[in-house]
Amino acid sequence: MCIQAKRLVVSIHLMLSFIAKMQLVCPSYFRYNVSQKEASIMTLGKSLYEARKKSGLSQEQVAEQLGISRQTVSKWELDESLPDIRQAKLLATLYHMRLDDLIAFDLEVTEIEEAIAKVSEETQKKVDWTKVWSQKYPILATYPNEVKIEDYRPTLKALLQKLKKDYGYQDEDAFLVLKDILAQIWTHP
Repeated sequence: MCIQAKRLVVSIHLMLSFIAKMQLVCPSYFRYNVSQKEASIMTLGKSLYEARKKSGLSQEQVAEQLGISRQTVSKWELDESLPDIRQAKLLATLYHMRLDDLIAFDLEVTEIEEAIAKVSEETQKKVDWTKVWSQKYPILATYPNEVKIEDYRPTLKALLQKLKKDYGYQDEDAFLVLKDILAQIWTHP
């Protein structure tokens, strides 16, 4: 194994160990109550549980495939212990996932991604996305009455044209790339 791969394995193992220790030392960091409803930050155990369920496997089947006890799988899913790096890689393979995705697996996010992928072009055109998103972000409903959109149109149009000219993008692709660039600038100033 090359040095970089060994470092990655050690880093992942240290990260998993740190998460397990933090869950024992500071469980409130990983779980908190919001108006008497349990809300939890995704834990490795929950990721393992949801990935196993999504794969349609029982704890017994996973244990048999890995040559371990069902109780070990249960302890992983309850965040009482951690799989070692070899076992984590085997789990990722068994669940048809990359190791990175398994560690960060979130069923809700996965379901949203799958739902978006299944929506047809026809259906997408029927949805008023501004109306939908303005339920979560009210500014999307109010800004057209507040912002002088015409002040921004020439600059944005020039940026779209530049993307089309420089990279040969079609209109929609240029729009999506520009939107993504803006999102990156906003999230990583």
